[in-house]
Amino acid sequence: MFFLTLIIYLIYIYVFCFRVKNWALKFGVDLWEFGRQITNMNEIQRKYRERESKVRRKDGLLLIRDLAAEVKNMMDIKMNSVLKLPKSKNCI
Repeated sequence: MFFLTLIIYLIYIYVFCFRVKNWALKFGVDLWEFGRQITNMNEIQRKYRERESKVRRKDGLLLIRDLAAEVKNMMDIKMNSVLKLPKSKNCI
């Protein structure tokens, strides 16, 4: 009786895992297709081929430094604008 119960339990686990695997696979395929349609992936790939565009490797550290410099400049401009508000005649 124990072995029969064990076999039934193992079959149940196998079937359940098989269903979950099929569901996950179908979900993944549907998600991929949805993303492909939303992003127009085929159109982007076609344009890359037509224009013979290349993707080049960039130094991440240089990109971060440039970005940090741009953010600093932007924040300096904003800070100066806020500091000038009390001197403005239009300040209430």
